[in-house]
Amino acid sequence: MSTLIIDVASEDEALAQAIAAIERNEPQPPRYLSCSQEDLLDTLTGNRFALLKALAGAGPLGVREPARRTGRDVRVVHADAKERFTSK
Repeated sequence: MSTLIIDVASEDEALAQAIAAIERNEPQPPRYLSCSQEDLLDTLTGNRFALLKALAGAGPLGVREPARRTGRDVRVVHADAKERFTSK
């Protein structure tokens, strides 16, 4: 199971951390980086946070199961996942 790290840092800070981890030969978990707290809060709305909670510890799931767990429309959940969590 992987842990998603949600972090606020500049690209330079994130790059420096990644290089340091590589030099120490440490594996890196998946990471969602935001450049500011405002950007993070704009991206991680209440519904999107509920989606992350529904996915936590669940392993691989299709889009229908998180939609069912959050009581949301499959198309909206798909759009949230595609737009915000994979394109940045």
